[in-house]
Amino acid sequence: MKQAIRYLTIIVLSCIVLAACNSEEEATQQSGEKNTDTATKSANQEKSSKTSISDKDKKKIKKEVMSWLAKHEKNNDKAVSNRYFGSGSMSDGDWYAGTEGGEIQVSNKDKPGPKAFDLHTVTGAVTYISNEGITGIDKASKNLSNIEGYSTVADINKPVTKYLFADNGKVYEYTFKDSKDVTLSSGFAPKDHNEKDPNLSPNQMFKVSDNKALNDFYSELLKKY
Repeated sequence: MKQAIRYLTIIVLSCIVLAACNSEEEATQQSGEKNTDTATKSANQEKSSKTSISDKDKKKIKKEVMSWLAKHEKNNDKAVSNRYFGSGSMSDGDWYAGTEGGEIQVSNKDKPGPKAFDLHTVTGAVTYISNEGITGIDKASKNLSNIEGYSTVADINKPVTKYLFADNGKVYEYTFKDSKDVTLSSGFAPKDHNEKDPNLSPNQMFKVSDNKALNDFYSELLKKY
């Protein structure tokens, strides 16, 4: 009888231990799932925040960026324009540039659409030495097209710099050594509708601007939106 009670006690204790282990495993699993869900949610929120800037806000940001550049580049005897990109009728797909942070979308026709790119422009700008001695905002650049490029407004022997203000809070730039053959589409390429771009990769790589003041200004500005 004592032996039977002993066996019964062992069985009961084993069941209790087994139940406790299963409960702990389930709790650990639920905790892991919760952490994964939190991480996924956080990643989605971060991705969402990058593409949630409205067109209305982009116009406000563009205005403030141009105002800042006009003021600071005037001291460098440079002209400033928002005519940094234009594709004309060369392609009906989305255009992009290569950056240190990945491909950045500069035009959106939903072919293939924002999800195909790592980054997206909020606005952009271009600076150059005016052939008319203009500093700050250059109103003469408003009607530029890909046909004549910047040669009608810029000193073709001086550098032309394009700036891309991305939705990750960073400013990317690329400086063309002279403006003779630089057009609105220079630095960019169209993405085909299958998210492939054979023979259409941009020849330039935009890097985070060395202009710390500009980066700091833009980073703080974007936080408002």
